[in-house]
Amino acid sequence: MYLKLATLLCITLISPLTTRAQSNRIHVNSSNPQRTRVLDTKGPDAAPTKIVWKSEKLFERRPEAWTGLVPPSLLNFPSAMSDWHTKPVIANDLLYFSYNTDNGYLYAIKRETGEKLIVLKVDRNWVSLPAVKDNIVFFGSSGGQVHAYDVTKRGDKWTFEDKKTTFAQSDPTLDRELLYFYAAEKGLYSFVADTGAVKWFFKSEDFVRGPAVAGDRVILLTSMGRLIALDRATGAKVWDVGVGREAATPSVLGDQIFLVYDGGTICSYSAIDGHLQWKSKDVPRSGTLLALHRGLVYYGGQGHSVIALDATTGAEKLRFKTNRRCYSPLIAGDLLYVDCDDHRLYALSTSTLAEVWRLQEGKISPVEQVYADGAMYWLTRDGYLWAAR
Repeated sequence: MYLKLATLLCITLISPLTTRAQSNRIHVNSSNPQRTRVLDTKGPDAAPTKIVWKSEKLFERRPEAWTGLVPPSLLNFPSAMSDWHTKPVIANDLLYFSYNTDNGYLYAIKRETGEKLIVLKVDRNWVSLPAVKDNIVFFGSSGGQVHAYDVTKRGDKWTFEDKKTTFAQSDPTLDRELLYFYAAEKGLYSFVADTGAVKWFFKSEDFVRGPAVAGDRVILLTSMGRLIALDRATGAKVWDVGVGREAATPSVLGDQIFLVYDGGTICSYSAIDGHLQWKSKDVPRSGTLLALHRGLVYYGGQGHSVIALDATTGAEKLRFKTNRRCYSPLIAGDLLYVDCDDHRLYALSTSTLAEVWRLQEGKISPVEQVYADGAMYWLTRDGYLWAAR
């Protein structure tokens, strides 16, 4: 029995934070903080059969056309004039996401009920993706501020300001006690997450994709095609190699760095010294972001398939064939979840890529689900948030 996914979403309760106008083109990364697209939780073992809740309408979005599959490095660029929202982030009992239109909004939604807990409005600014640690949500604004907002106390724990940049283009990364934020046309800040103190700053006028963290190395990819490793403790450059300008945001698995290029080639680089370990050959080209898990590299091929490569060698290990192209896979527990253009959500075994279950979706633009404790959540483009089991 299939559950047909609905096509809607919701939110309110508005608190002003800052007021500074600045026009920006926003780059949004959809990967998780360590850029593996692996959630530290469990998804549904069987196809959901019941809508648990549907939120009230959270925002009114101006219509825009769905553009379909694009090269991986462009997957995260919304139209400069369009509204956009981020994929929900789950932390404890809340779901967080950002929405930008003429103003920026940060939402916190109760995971059990779909009720709005907080909506923060940043006047005449756009805001970045959120990152969350315990009850603190971190986000940046185009007005040059980074906020650490205490959801329990309903106020900023700390705020950092650099008026000569925007932080709205950043995909903030939390790694242990440190928080990383990209400052547009300036470089990368490393903050002590608990206090907001600047640990170090790495100057780069080139656009920076990342960071991803590999042990004691912080990995960046610049718009000029430089793959850079910084010392996590000091921000000093450890190595710097040229890898070409056509790659998307780096992903890390152990001491390997993975890049996907616009043509679909996948390359593995050493996090130790930056040397090229392998380049994909005689395997399907990638049309999506990568999911990295237990020594395998998963992706949606440019043909009708989901592929898993051996992370060490780049050789194909597993394949799941579909009737249509598929989008970026996401892993939760022992299952890989992937939306495909046949309007189905598939749950596949990570060890075999055998189908465990499928869910027939409505004939709509694909939405990306997130998972926690056996439940599935998704935010649709018309302003509603959903939960199903």
